[in-house]
Amino acid sequence: MSQKLAGMLYQEDINFESALNLWGSLDAKINLLKNVYKNPKKHYTILSFVEILQENGESIFEPKVIHKIQKEVQTIIELPKHHNMVVGSLGSDTLVVVDPRQKIVYYETVIIKNDNDYSKQKKVIEAYPSEVIVYDSPLAEEPRKFEIKWESKVKKSVLTTGPDLLEDIKNDLIRDGYVTANRLINDILPALMNTYIRQDLAEIKTDIETPGFFHNPSTNEIIGVNYDLTGSVHEELKQGLEILNDLVKYYTGNETKLATIFKWGLISPFIYSKKQQGNWTPWPYLYGKAKSGKTTLGQMVLYMWGEPDQNNDLTGSGFDTVARVGGKISQSTFPIVVNEPAGAFQRVSVTEMLKGAIERTISRGRYEGRRFTNIPSFNPVVLTANTFVPDDDALIRRLLVINFTHNEKKSDKEIEAFETEWQTKNHKKCKFNLLKPISQAAALEYTSDSTLWDLDWKELADILIKRIYADVNMEVPGWLYNWSKSESMEDMDEEHREDIRIFLLDQINRAYGRVQVLDPETGATKLDDYNENLKGVNKFKEKVWTVLNERLIAWMIPIEQKNTKYVCFTIGFKKEIHHELKVCQPLKGLAELMGWKYTKVRLPKDQKVIKIQMDKFMNFLYPSND
Repeated sequence: MSQKLAGMLYQEDINFESALNLWGSLDAKINLLKNVYKNPKKHYTILSFVEILQENGESIFEPKVIHKIQKEVQTIIELPKHHNMVVGSLGSDTLVVVDPRQKIVYYETVIIKNDNDYSKQKKVIEAYPSEVIVYDSPLAEEPRKFEIKWESKVKKSVLTTGPDLLEDIKNDLIRDGYVTANRLINDILPALMNTYIRQDLAEIKTDIETPGFFHNPSTNEIIGVNYDLTGSVHEELKQGLEILNDLVKYYTGNETKLATIFKWGLISPFIYSKKQQGNWTPWPYLYGKAKSGKTTLGQMVLYMWGEPDQNNDLTGSGFDTVARVGGKISQSTFPIVVNEPAGAFQRVSVTEMLKGAIERTISRGRYEGRRFTNIPSFNPVVLTANTFVPDDDALIRRLLVINFTHNEKKSDKEIEAFETEWQTKNHKKCKFNLLKPISQAAALEYTSDSTLWDLDWKELADILIKRIYADVNMEVPGWLYNWSKSESMEDMDEEHREDIRIFLLDQINRAYGRVQVLDPETGATKLDDYNENLKGVNKFKEKVWTVLNERLIAWMIPIEQKNTKYVCFTIGFKKEIHHELKVCQPLKGLAELMGWKYTKVRLPKDQKVIKIQMDKFMNFLYPSND
């Protein structure tokens, strides 16, 4: 029987040392065990426990005793089920199992019946985490991030994900084809990381890893992360200030706008640390004529702290959903530029998110698996647009709205001369790089002087400018003290009213162009110049009435009530204004904007319209000083 048992131990892949321990407890012959392990084919055949415990073909034990002996022996000699695996709990009867040998992560449902194991495993990730680094920032607003190296049998190269949120790591695994059970990955991934942390298989880093400037409440200091704070050389700083004077030559007559954006850019990486202490700073919204220098000012801000790239110089399409915005403004505390952001502001969810992101340290929250995570609002943003301005009073109050007019438009020759000198398209040779010593000096001042931290953002910028110029014994130029006034909704309302007046004139002009006026005597078509006839008020009123009376504009309908003529604007007017002028207001809002009446009129059934007396409408279209 001893020989049979020795053969069974060898067959079950039990190493000699473990078998020897069992052998000693059974008081069996050690030499016999050695012989079986040295010459296995000669000494054993595959037998069951029942056969082993037989003599002369008859069992020497009852079945219950055999079962008990088998269980005890297996307890001693069998490897644990999850030997050399990483196992974590998902619940009372579910496990996450990592098999480094097979390089697979499993979801296991534990099923034990009558002391038998019927557990089932389902493959979830065809890779396993060979190395995990957890970034636990001391900042309450910054979520925990993970950097994971994944090894797999389906791909020879190692996949490195992060540092990132688990949601983004999950998407990376799905994208690269490692996930085989999408339904389970949301539960498996957090449980897997928590298991690595609990079993000391993950490296924990508690330093701030996000680049930028942060206020550490525990030490009451401003920390600069991944930024050189050694200070700039005197000659380089002086050269940077001289370069700034060269730049102002291209903004003759508009020096104030240059000063405003430059000073905002100078304090932009500190905006998050100011929000940590309850002081928020508006984001610049530069809009107006193309080729007027808006984008160039945004590029200048980027060069002050780094270089433009795909992560900080964005088009509107990369900044038009809650997820995209959240991802972009949680990279660092350094500024980013978004060109043509109309798509973002046409989504209510994105607009509401940005309102909060400007004022608060958190931009949004989301669930990662079953855990709610906050997404921080680190990066300040410069927004540039040719025409679109968001029609939201609460948002406008949080922006520094600056309009660039037709007079500021640069000719092709001026643009070519500027590009030749400044080389904005060559990131290494661009002269904006020479402004970096100014930014470096500002960062050194801000991080070393706590009296600056609670100042209003404009006051902070002005003080930094004075100190930087004083460091090189230069006098601050007068234009650099100035600030542009942000446009208010009242300013924009006036602009919208004028845009609507011009739009209506254009529509009436186009409609009247389709009218043929015949000479009653000859029957020939009269030639009628619209612009020329505007000189006569009465003639103009006749034209307007002709267009209205002929119903040539579907959403502009004349009516008469109690011997008084009115013009009614239906819902189609709102749609045209939205489409042509990008004025996003409901019909009632347009009535309030214009100072007209929003009421119910039968046309032929009752409907809400904007209503204005005909005489007042004529005076609005063609104001006169009579």
